[in-house]
Amino acid sequence: MDSKIEFFLATVDPSGNPTTGIQRYCNTTWYQDTGSYWLSTAWDPTRYVNIYTNSAGGSRGYVPFLPAEPTGAVGQPQDRVVINWLAFGRVGPFPPYHNGRTVTHEVGHYLGLFHTYYSGCGIATAPDCYTTGDRICDTPPNATSHKGCTAGITSCGGVPVPIQNYMELTDDACMTGFSAEQVQRMRCTLATYRPNLAQ
Repeated sequence: MDSKIEFFLATVDPSGNPTTGIQRYCNTTWYQDTGSYWLSTAWDPTRYVNIYTNSAGGSRGYVPFLPAEPTGAVGQPQDRVVINWLAFGRVGPFPPYHNGRTVTHEVGHYLGLFHTYYSGCGIATAPDCYTTGDRICDTPPNATSHKGCTAGITSCGGVPVPIQNYMELTDDACMTGFSAEQVQRMRCTLATYRPNLAQ
């Protein structure tokens, strides 16, 4: 499902000056995803999504707060999306993560979504599906993460694995959308935790 949530590169910086929305820094410490770079570089996180590309600590990407810590530092300089430069862009430098889906996945976290396999299979029926598994009822139960793009694989007693869901870890080529309830969760997160980002 298309969430109809879109982000654009900023055209005006926090001081009101024209910008491309892109800033570049030459700093080895920051490249290694260390050194609290966000204290020096973040634009107002209540008005901008700060996306950083660096080594991402060796991962494909991450978000430090939502949904894991919704009362963490949301709206503070350290509230950010971090993407490994090898998994950034369309067309990016490192197949099979070269179609921009790492950003889509991490922004899903930024807007309150867990991995589809979070806490394992959970209970597939309401109301328990809202408190177990990935806390979403219309995503199929999913025991663990998956790589590649293997159609027909199953999990949790024969349920097809949602390899097409942006919140799995499959290849970019097979990720095609969010579920309707994931979209609703992201919209609620925007309204509750990030209201100044919505226009």
